[in-house]
Amino acid sequence: LQARRVYRNPAIEIALVSFFAFQFATGIVLTWRGIARGLADDWMKRLQRISGAYLAVFLMSHFSAVARARYLRHSDTNWTWLTSYDLLTDKWSARLTPYYFLGIVALSLHAACALRLVLMAHGTKRSAANRIFGVIVGSGSIVAIAIMFGLVRGSIHM
Repeated sequence: LQARRVYRNPAIEIALVSFFAFQFATGIVLTWRGIARGLADDWMKRLQRISGAYLAVFLMSHFSAVARARYLRHSDTNWTWLTSYDLLTDKWSARLTPYYFLGIVALSLHAACALRLVLMAHGTKRSAANRIFGVIVGSGSIVAIAIMFGLVRGSIHM
């Protein structure tokens, strides 16, 4: 609850939303530039663009859902709000299960691709950069599974 008081402070919320909007806008510009250069570059850059595009869609969708719930429906957008709407039994909500899982995996993929490219640019051997890439993507996948376990468990009413 302490962190919630900090990030729910109006000044902090405005800063977070501003940073979010900046990151979204610069990501779209970088994606567009990458596409304009053509898809002849390596598969890692394409993977980074694809994961970044998914993240952009995911974050905009997530942000708008939370904003609608908080400001239009006056709902408390906490863990209970996220998991209490019959995630597995409601057809509309069930679609969120792969959506959330892929969002977390896309975040780890996007970060791993970026770090691999930076490491390679600074002289790291390809094999070492690839191992680090694999560790980050693997860890992100494990975190995604753990979060999904929590979401699914929270939506099962016992």
